[in-house]
Amino acid sequence: AGKEKRTEPGDWLFDETQWGFQESLTVEVSDKDEVLISMCCPQKMDLGVAAVSLSARQAGDVCVPVASVLPQLQPESRDFDGLVYTTPKIFLDLHKDGAKTGRAMLSFETKQVPPGIRDPGEIDLTSD
Repeated sequence: AGKEKRTEPGDWLFDETQWGFQESLTVEVSDKDEVLISMCCPQKMDLGVAAVSLSARQAGDVCVPVASVLPQLQPESRDFDGLVYTTPKIFLDLHKDGAKTGRAMLSFETKQVPPGIRDPGEIDLTSD
């Protein structure tokens, strides 16, 4: 609770007219947790002789209950990671002061077998 992870600054993708981060954040959560995703924009003024950094402006945020992501996780086999469970790209609206201020495209993944999905490593000893 109360932990914060930050990405590096994003790159403006001219062809897609959007910011790209292409970064993974690793967090440890349970199905009862929520993840707060905030978009902040650093502000800087270049006065020619000096650059002044101002406090970052919060552009918006979205709160994602982990339990809402779990049903979307699907198994995916990877060469180096083995079996991981991933979501497709999820579009989430960012809000500030009740108004939509942007949109974030995210995907979630875990190496843990999500609740409700049978572990492929388990052997079913029941017979019909």
